[in-house]
Amino acid sequence: MRRILGATALTVVLALTACGSGGDTDEGGAGDTPDDRGVPSIVFTGDSVMRELSAGIIEALGRQAEATYVGMPVVGGNADAVAEWEQRMADDPPDLVVVQVGVWEVKAAPHVAYGLVGYGDSLDGFLDVVTPHADVLWLGHPALQDPAADEVLDQLVGEWEALPEVHPEVAYLDAGSAVEGDGGAFQTLWPLADGGQALVRQIDGVHLCADGVVLEGRAVLAVLAERYGFRVTDEWESGPWREDPAVFEDPEYCPAGLGDPLLG
Repeated sequence: MRRILGATALTVVLALTACGSGGDTDEGGAGDTPDDRGVPSIVFTGDSVMRELSAGIIEALGRQAEATYVGMPVVGGNADAVAEWEQRMADDPPDLVVVQVGVWEVKAAPHVAYGLVGYGDSLDGFLDVVTPHADVLWLGHPALQDPAADEVLDQLVGEWEALPEVHPEVAYLDAGSAVEGDGGAFQTLWPLADGGQALVRQIDGVHLCADGVVLEGRAVLAVLAERYGFRVTDEWESGPWREDPAVFEDPEYCPAGLGDPLLG
C-alpha cells in the first residue's frame, strides 16, 4: 500500500514538532520562538500545487507566522534553485522550509545523474544549503491521474520518506493522502459523511480545488500547530483565498456543479 505514513516517518514528524530550530513554545504568545525573536518564519516552496495549498495555510496562520510562498517547480538536479536558496539562506534564513513538488519533479527525476536510481542524491544540493540554517518539512504529493506519472511519483515518495535517515533536520509528512482514495488512489471526488462527494482535485488530474486545499491544509496545520503552538480556527477554510485568481488560475477546472460543498 503506497503513501502510507509508516511508524518511522511518523516518529520523525512528531520529533520535528517537538524540537529543532523552532523548539517548544512557552505559554506566552502563540508562535513565539525560544529566543523571543518573535513569530517563526516559514517558507512554503514548490510548484503550482504548493502555491494552491500554501495560500490557504498562510491565511490560516495569519500574524502568528511570517509565512511566504516561493516558487520552485523542480528540486532534484536543479542547480539554479540551489544557487537561489544559498543566497536566500545567507540573507534571511527562515525557521522552517516546507516543500511539496509533484508533476514537474516527476518529469525531471529520470534525467538526473543515474536517473531514478540517483534521484535521492540529487536532492542533496538543495538540502545541504538549507538544513544548516532551517528545518525542512517535506510533504508527500497527492496521487496523479496519469498512471505512468503516478508510478514515477511512487518512487519519488519512497525517496522523500527516506530523507530523514540522511538529513536529520528533515521530516516527511504524507499530506497528499488527505485527498487520496483507498491505497493511495487518485480521486477527483472525496466522499463525505453525509453521502455526498466534495470536489478536491481539478479535472486536469494534477491540481487541487479549494476543498482539496482544506483537506490537505488541515494535515499540515496540525503539524505546524503542534510544533509552534499556533492557534488555528476553521475560519480560514472559507476565506478569500478560495476565489483568488492568482491561486486558482483555471477556475473552470473546478466546475461549480461537480461535487458537493465540503463546508456547511
